[in-house]
Amino acid sequence: MTPKLFALLAVILYALQNVVIQRKLSQASAVANMAYFYIPIIIFSWAILIFRNQLKLELTLPNVSQFWWLIFIGVTLFVADFCLFTAYKNGGSVVGITILTGTLFPIFASLINVSTGGGWPKWNEVVGYCFAAVAVVFVSLGGKH
Repeated sequence: MTPKLFALLAVILYALQNVVIQRKLSQASAVANMAYFYIPIIIFSWAILIFRNQLKLELTLPNVSQFWWLIFIGVTLFVADFCLFTAYKNGGSVVGITILTGTLFPIFASLINVSTGGGWPKWNEVVGYCFAAVAVVFVSLGGKH
């Protein structure tokens, strides 16, 4: 599969996850939900690592110098997941939360990329960010008259 198809599949699965969180899990606390949903992640990851030869998968494992970056990513994922579950626990809607996160994600990713020495976004990406900002404004005004 191409990178864009993998990304599309990830977006579809994240959308499914958000609907399930809102409909079925929003009444439970964020940390309790996270404690359970990390279990299959650990099981599947280790199973694939252990049986990669039988599955005929070529996996490139991180090197020792990347260990601290992996810890950093784990901490940021924990905090991000905590915030996502808490947003639903506090009454957030699947449409509001997914539009907010989906439209602001590329903007913040570009800002972080530029501020850490990465390249500037292209003009068409900047135009897309402007449309994303307008979408966030419309969603945030949704319940107000």
